[in-house]
Amino acid sequence: GMVDFMKVHVQGNELSVLRGAGRALASGRICVLLLKLSSVGFCAEAAGDVGEELRSLFSGYSAAIVVPNGTRTLVPEGAAGAELLAHLVHGTRLKLPDDWRFWDEHGRGRSNPFDGELVVWRGYGERGPCNRSIV
Repeated sequence: GMVDFMKVHVQGNELSVLRGAGRALASGRICVLLLKLSSVGFCAEAAGDVGEELRSLFSGYSAAIVVPNGTRTLVPEGAAGAELLAHLVHGTRLKLPDDWRFWDEHGRGRSNPFDGELVVWRGYGERGPCNRSIV
């Protein structure tokens, strides 16, 4: 069957979950997938390897990074996309500077500047079972 929306947030075990879903991803049975980058940063693999594997698993899918303020950055296909993902995963592993303000002037929490959600989707603008999942 089809999976319209899949959220994976398993504190560093995202690659294991995605490897297990590899056949469903490859066959396009997962329409939209959401990953929290800081959680992916907990995995043991080197950031470059994580970036390459994520982009490989999402071959045929479109991807974007969405940060808390709503800004989105499209993730390119191939090596450029793997490099961008590796950079972001590496950034989530860095210690924030001592002068980092965790609260803004309105008392709202601020996230790690490298953190965001990785949104991956299939079927936008195409005919097929995933087209109904994309708004």
